[in-house]
Amino acid sequence: MQTFSSSFTFYKGGKLNLKTGIALGVPVIFGTVIGAQIATPINHEVFEKILGVVMLSMVLFLF
Repeated sequence: MQTFSSSFTFYKGGKLNLKTGIALGVPVIFGTVIGAQIATPINHEVFEKILGVVMLSMVLFLF
């Protein structure tokens, strides 16, 4: 609900590009569903290790 509210405020202010928002939003929705399906059956300890590696990779990518 908070995302909808802020998006609507940006839309009213003319700062929201709907075409770009939809183009980015659709893959995010599919990625969220697919990621949840992949992550659910993984063992908790294994998931934490995978998440740690991904987060460290992101830090290295940023710097």
